[in-house]
Amino acid sequence: QDDAIGSTLLSKDASKFQAAESSWHQDNHLAALESLNPVAAAVTRAHKAVPDLKVEVEADTLEQAEAAAAAGADIIFIEAPESVEEMVEVGRRIDKPLLANIVVGGSTPLLSTKELSDIGYQLAIFPGSAFLALQTKAIIFHTTLPTICFSGYH
Repeated sequence: QDDAIGSTLLSKDASKFQAAESSWHQDNHLAALESLNPVAAAVTRAHKAVPDLKVEVEADTLEQAEAAAAAGADIIFIEAPESVEEMVEVGRRIDKPLLANIVVGGSTPLLSTKELSDIGYQLAIFPGSAFLALQTKAIIFHTTLPTICFSGYH
């Protein structure tokens, strides 16, 4: 039944699965989650199945996040807050570890880990950041290569 509400187990190491090292992730984007009762049920099932498991719930709104926190979720992730003020409000109202998803070009403001910590976020992911750094180096390399090759440095 968990598939009906988008529940998945995510391992820290994608090459092997160990429940004790995993977190339960409740994807809140599915229509089946119009009511938050399935979230509370999923959180309870996850805690009963593996008591040491950290349960992360993704919420689209602050109200959903508050309900997930009240249901016992260990980590709260609010999808794409669009301002620092909104993020500050989340940090003020949710008394659980908060996860920020910082994507260059995304909706969420680009804040440093210190700035995130200052407003109440304990966890952050920066998907795509390493790729952007490598892309920048590749552009520099490819624009410099013709100069090196044609200036007698071969």
